[in-house]
Amino acid sequence: MNLLIADDEAVIRRGLLSLDWKSIGITDVYSVANGVEAKELLLSTSIDLVIFDIRMPGFSGLELAQMVKERSMDVAVVLLSGFSEFEYARSAMRYGVYEYLLKPVSIDEFFKALEHIRAQIEKEQKKQPDMLGSLEQVFGAVVYGQLEPDEAIR
Repeated sequence: MNLLIADDEAVIRRGLLSLDWKSIGITDVYSVANGVEAKELLLSTSIDLVIFDIRMPGFSGLELAQMVKERSMDVAVVLLSGFSEFEYARSAMRYGVYEYLLKPVSIDEFFKALEHIRAQIEKEQKKQPDMLGSLEQVFGAVVYGQLEPDEAIR
């Protein structure tokens, strides 16, 4: 599993980069200083998990979360923010953000949240082959005349 950290504060980026990511199964960590760089990396590299600062130059974390959702990208989004305004949290929910963490956040709370997200991702990845198998069964039943096409859509 890999991670992208996007935060315009160098101190925050360095702090996050210094964490023991391998201990929670994250093998590759990318780091960028603004929303433009984050968007470019997201569009050019397969990323599993992102941590976006809510406010940064170029694109905000919310704008990037919206892009991830609109493009149906298979990326888990975490927003890290110094702002507790409800509107930010509501927008985050609308865009399918996994976690909205307020700065300052303790390392324990941060890792617990990320471990929870990783477990959710792995659970969803295990379900995907089951869904594909079910779709193949329905398609096969239609092809072999065991099921009418309009019955398959119900």
